Amino acid sequence: MLAFSHCVLVFCGLHLFYSQADACSHPYPKIGQSCYLLNYERVTWNTAYMRCLSYGGHLAVFETLDELLLMSEDLKKRNDRRNFHIGGRNINRHISGGDWRWIWNGKMIKMNYYSSGPGQPNGSYAKPQDCLFINSSNVFDVRCDYGNRGFACEK
Repeated sequence: MLAFSHCVLVFCGLHLFYSQADACSHPYPKIGQSCYLLNYERVTWNTAYMRCLSYGGHLAVFETLDELLLMSEDLKKRNDRRNFHIGGRNINRHISGGDWRWIWNGKMIKMNYYSSGPGQPNGSYAKPQDCLFINSSNVFDVRCDYGNRGFACEK
């Protein structure tokens, strides 16, 4: 019998948290009602999207404010101040404020709530910031080709 019920693995930039008590399959621990994998490899949003697909998931989407708050709280508990690409994307910067959608499973689902940092999103047609990232304090928009972010996959 194992004396520890939790372990942490670090492999090729992946920081995997696994608990034997989780209902989610390894390497996706359960946070709230969903299963997430945090990858600390620094990549662009498009690369993150493809990596999550290759891991059998998709970039994390937070269909409800509860899901988003649970992820933020989990990052705070871990004292993790890093930034992670998530599955939110502005599909039309010609519209004032943008047209933000959750992208997954070949679908673009209109966001039904907005919870972001002060003054966010602040991208525009002239200053494209069409992809979202999360950290322990909030959600922010960023250029999609900005590769200095990890990413959060969901399954």
